Amino acid sequence: DSLIKKIKVPILLIHGMQDTLIRPHHAKTLARNCQNCTLWLSPNSGHNDILLVERADYMKKIQTFIDSIK
Repeated sequence: DSLIKKIKVPILLIHGMQDTLIRPHHAKTLARNCQNCTLWLSPNSGHNDILLVERADYMKKIQTFIDSIK
């Protein structure tokens, strides 16, 4: 938590809501403590399957994030 507060560059956090290895509240806590963070919680993804489950949305979210920081 404390280190992410020092980061000033834009950050995109992507996390699966069905993740049982690293629970979503960890991503929410990081996003809350980050100065310039965009958090996308993928509702149907777990820890390692976001590209399989959310491929179109995943790519769109990344492109939107990149476009926002140009």
